[in-house]
Amino acid sequence: MAIIEMRGIWLTTTDSKVLRSKQRIAEAMDFLAETGFNVVFPVVWNKAVTLYPSRTMQQTFGVEIDPMCVGRDPLEEVVVEARRVGLKVIPWFEYGFASSYNLNGGMLLQKKPEWAARDCNGNLLKKNGFEWLNALDPQVQEFLLNLVLEVVKNYDVDGVQGDDRFPALPSEGGYDEGTTARYYQQFDHNPPQNPKDRQWLQWRADILTDFLARLYRGVKAVNPNLLVAIAPNIYNWAFQEYLQDSLTWLKRGIVDVINPQIYRRDFRSYRGVAEKTLLLADS
Repeated sequence: MAIIEMRGIWLTTTDSKVLRSKQRIAEAMDFLAETGFNVVFPVVWNKAVTLYPSRTMQQTFGVEIDPMCVGRDPLEEVVVEARRVGLKVIPWFEYGFASSYNLNGGMLLQKKPEWAARDCNGNLLKKNGFEWLNALDPQVQEFLLNLVLEVVKNYDVDGVQGDDRFPALPSEGGYDEGTTARYYQQFDHNPPQNPKDRQWLQWRADILTDFLARLYRGVKAVNPNLLVAIAPNIYNWAFQEYLQDSLTWLKRGIVDVINPQIYRRDFRSYRGVAEKTLLLADS
């Protein structure tokens, strides 16, 4: 996929009605094309449900699609309408490894309690309102990988996008029995109680990096022209807080596009962070 300049916009279900009907999608694609955008990132995984009929979700959790979308396929509608006006489509897995928001794990962990991420006290991992799946668990990783691969295999898309939750895990996590046992087997002692211990941070971040490498290979095996894009928080904050080692991702060549989430109140501050990020990426 060749895009000289990416002018993209995320389409979410949060405070937006664009994806509620095919007519609204068509009107939005017209508007975006006329306004100068060339890429749309429609959400396909949010609030623990998909916005396309998912065999993976049906087989694992018995829920094929977001209940608001039964009888429709919003992703296919976006693809058709975006293609009509010449826009590229990169589905966005917004929820990533989150399981719920202030719902004590929600439907996912009700059905798969063994998939829960744990903090150092053994509690369900929660940060900023979000409860988390254990992103370090091979079964959880396989589930998310299957969501991604069924999208790239079944739809005429130009890539996939992760974000600050994909691949990610709050650094307070990793204290579940499985991860602790893996760590003990390798180092002959339990993980540090301090979740910000540098070696402990890096060890867990490397597991997520290896997952991203596997995802990257899987997507490229379907079609080498597909883009793998990630929108992490800014380095080094994202590494310390969410185990997102984006510099290593770039060095290993396992991501095609990095769209850092830089939230600032004025352009001067934004530009300063963006320039610093570019210098780190080039170092």
